[in-house]
Amino acid sequence: FHFDNANASLQKFRIKSIDAINPYYFVTDEDTYRKVGGSIHTHPTLVINVHFDNISITSPRASSFVMTDFYGFIFLRNILIDGSKYEGEMNYPAIEVFNNAGMIVEYCDVLGNTGKGSKGDGIVLESCWAVWMSNLTAKNLSGRGYVFKDLHHSYITDLTAENCAGAGVVS
Repeated sequence: FHFDNANASLQKFRIKSIDAINPYYFVTDEDTYRKVGGSIHTHPTLVINVHFDNISITSPRASSFVMTDFYGFIFLRNILIDGSKYEGEMNYPAIEVFNNAGMIVEYCDVLGNTGKGSKGDGIVLESCWAVWMSNLTAKNLSGRGYVFKDLHHSYITDLTAENCAGAGVVS
């Protein structure tokens, strides 16, 4: 699912009950925020109010979620990213979110294939505000379980980081 928000904002999507096997990316956007180099307040086009529910991604070959232009009312619920049977190196985070305000992440599991790769982080959030996270698992990753950089006004509970080659949680 590529959200082409290069010329206009996109709103109100619900993506539910999807199984993806061997995808390069599951969700991406135009990355206009980093391309124009502005602040979120002057950002021209955003992806707003998107729900992802009951998503299963098996043997991902790149980051499953790369969201740089998603802003406000983003829901990730019941997400499984299972790289345990992937034969290649997992040198990429499973979920990357940049410059978001208003996101709920619950019941998400990221499973890696320990020993293959070195940068396979679970969930990476950078410059995010108002994030509510609960019931998350990061297991057997070649990198860190959770990476939080510049995270503000957020509630995080019931995280599990097991057998990650890097730190369980980096903030």
